[in-house]
Amino acid sequence: MTNLPFEGATFLQHNEHKQSKVGIVFFHAYTGSPIDLNLQARILQRLGYDVLSILFEGHKSPDFETLFKIAPDRWWQQAKDAIYWMKDQGYEQLFAFGLSLGGIVAMRAVTDNSLPVDAGGSFNSPVVSQTNLDLSRALYPYLKRVMLQHYNESYFNDNVDRLLSLHRKQMQALDEWKRGYVPQLSQSKRPILVVQSGNDELIPANEVYDTLQELRQAELTFHWFPNNTHVITVDRNRKPFEKALVSFIQDHTKSLE
Repeated sequence: MTNLPFEGATFLQHNEHKQSKVGIVFFHAYTGSPIDLNLQARILQRLGYDVLSILFEGHKSPDFETLFKIAPDRWWQQAKDAIYWMKDQGYEQLFAFGLSLGGIVAMRAVTDNSLPVDAGGSFNSPVVSQTNLDLSRALYPYLKRVMLQHYNESYFNDNVDRLLSLHRKQMQALDEWKRGYVPQLSQSKRPILVVQSGNDELIPANEVYDTLQELRQAELTFHWFPNNTHVITVDRNRKPFEKALVSFIQDHTKSLE
């Protein structure tokens, strides 16, 4: 199981000589990478779980034009490939979680009864929202910082408006994509964890309640962390979040023996 069929993915096994019965798949945030969830992956590894963190296509690269042209269906296909690969390895239980964009993808996986996912959830993810996604204001300084490491300022100034326009079109596509699976949320009865930071600086935190309303039949666990920011997985106040994540997994794990 050391040769992963996923470029840029990380796979942490609790014991290289004995596979766990429980596998966990992590999906990272927009413009992020598996590093987003590395701290939690290592905690879970030490507790006896095997954790796969995939890299969504177009990420971890200064080529933002390629990133912004990728359709959400491509990330969804990568997520399904990861889930089926884990199932093929023989795991008896599978969990799927994601941060932000990764949570949007994970929630579709968890509520899709055709997929072999037993439980999972989202962290600071606008799965259901009243506002349209647009991260251009936050993206601007990030684009500038990364692009200036690889190109000159003139190149950045000449291309930033075009790149942000591509980003907005991609967010429109993502809005349409996630609206397409909202009906299945209300039908799911699986255990689902939803986490939201009160000090989320990227998305309207209170919109999480729109998601919770749709999950009315699920075995729902919800945590609101008032002092945390969007990337809760690396937030200095992340310890209560990590405790909640571990508790959810342990509560819904059949056996690690």
